[in-house]
Amino acid sequence: IVQHFEDSNDCPRCGNQVHETDPLEMLRLDNNTLEETICK
Repeated sequence: IVQHFEDSNDCPRCGNQVHETDPLEMLRLDNNTLEETICK
């Protein structure tokens, strides 16, 4: 995702603009999903 946002401000899945100038600012770590995956 980070590599995609270096070249584009659009979501790679739906094509919507994520952020006009800095899409990386909108990324958030999803600890719950990561934890659930590791614990299974």
